[in-house]
Amino acid sequence: MIPSRSSTANLQYTVANVEKALQWVIKNHTRYNIVAVNMSLHVGDAGNTQINDEMKTLYDAGVFVGAASGNWGAINNDFAMPAGGAYAMSVGALDKTGLLAGITCRGSATGYRLAG
Repeated sequence: MIPSRSSTANLQYTVANVEKALQWVIKNHTRYNIVAVNMSLHVGDAGNTQINDEMKTLYDAGVFVGAASGNWGAINNDFAMPAGGAYAMSVGALDKTGLLAGITCRGSATGYRLAG
């Protein structure tokens, strides 16, 4: 795992730093065999517009991007960004029974279980 420098020790970040981290991955994914990126953050609609070119470049290069769906429990397709965008897989949380956690943002369907 190659850690990102997009956030500080207390998990503060700017969209500009997220963009720089994605640009680093684009430049180095072949060199370090980077096949996946975890984005457990929310950049907002404007931030998603700002990083959209980098997200598309990673998508086109076959780099999987998993992004947090959001943890405010919305059941109205109100996802965190970039999870709600076109180039990331939205990832939510499960509770201890394997059901989708109530805090996870999602569409109207319910009752998802962890496969396996």
